[in-house]
Amino acid sequence: MKLPGKIAIMGGGSWATAIAKIVLSQCDDSINWYMRRDDRIEEFKRLGHNPAYLTGVRFDMKRINFSSDINSIVKDSDTLIFVTPSPYLKIHLKKLKMKLKDKFIVTAIKGIVPDENLIVSDYFNKVYDVPVENLAVLGGPCHAEEVALERLSYLTIGCEDIDKAKFSQNSFQVTISRHLLATMLQVLSTLQYLKMFML
Repeated sequence: MKLPGKIAIMGGGSWATAIAKIVLSQCDDSINWYMRRDDRIEEFKRLGHNPAYLTGVRFDMKRINFSSDINSIVKDSDTLIFVTPSPYLKIHLKKLKMKLKDKFIVTAIKGIVPDENLIVSDYFNKVYDVPVENLAVLGGPCHAEEVALERLSYLTIGCEDIDKAKFSQNSFQVTISRHLLATMLQVLSTLQYLKMFML
């Protein structure tokens, strides 16, 4: 797997919007962006920003390939950054017919997968056979607004494969962020879960 390849944002909320802004600032290529609602996609294209979240953050529409078809986004992407709320992850993934095990999965989802009682990285590993070395977790004690508006933010990347961790760090590198590399995927995933109870 040659990383990053084509990057996809999987989700349409404020955190997804902030992460898309970071990724676009770090790559010269376009990105794919999965959002479940076609009406939201059309409004986004018309307005040049997310119509429901972080409405002050503008995007170059020529650099984004939107789709509400999760299978076409997964097929056309190498790195998938999942940023959906944890209670809705299974609903989105149920539509999936493509295999994920050959993709590099970055999860920026806090919480656990309901009914499974698994942290998100474990869910991808156990249910979708994504190898641990193809999983990364992005988290931090920051809010989407701070990241999107380029305020000083702290993000942490966790990945068992150090080379992929470094790639991930570079993909999210912005001048206003400080990054810590972690190789303990489970530790960071668990902290993402615990963060829900601290806010």
